[in-house]
Amino acid sequence: MEEKGKTRGRGVVLLVEDDPHDAMLVERSFRRGNLKVSLVVVRDGREALDYLLGEGEFSSGEVLCLPRLILLDLKLPRMNGFEFLKEVKNTPSLSRIPVVVLTSSLEWEDVDKAYELGASAYLVKPVKFEEFMEMMKVVGTFWVSFNVTSAANFTY
Repeated sequence: MEEKGKTRGRGVVLLVEDDPHDAMLVERSFRRGNLKVSLVVVRDGREALDYLLGEGEFSSGEVLCLPRLILLDLKLPRMNGFEFLKEVKNTPSLSRIPVVVLTSSLEWEDVDKAYELGASAYLVKPVKFEEFMEMMKVVGTFWVSFNVTSAANFTY
């Protein structure tokens, strides 16, 4: 995994997660699954938008590779997951990036809203460690290794 803001390559995954424990589990799962990805972790929707748009702390002028996948928690500070999802899907340069909601909420209202706003998938975080690890391995393998994006390489 590479340092935030310094990632390159076709296997960038943006994780929008405010819980350091869950972020560590995703990172460990990808590593154990031998997934060739650079995981960029941000703590809220605003920081995620800054990364995607090259603004704020990510405005160094360095051309960064946009992610092949965004893993999005819903309950976030500053800008929640729904607000972020709406912004991404309404921004033409970002709208085709797959966004997989990864949350502990199984509220049907949240599920429906996420899909209405353009989520590619909605996953509920398993409580058991091994189940979480297996889910992340499958998610990473499918979305990064097998899924074909609409553009050869997202950059800005």
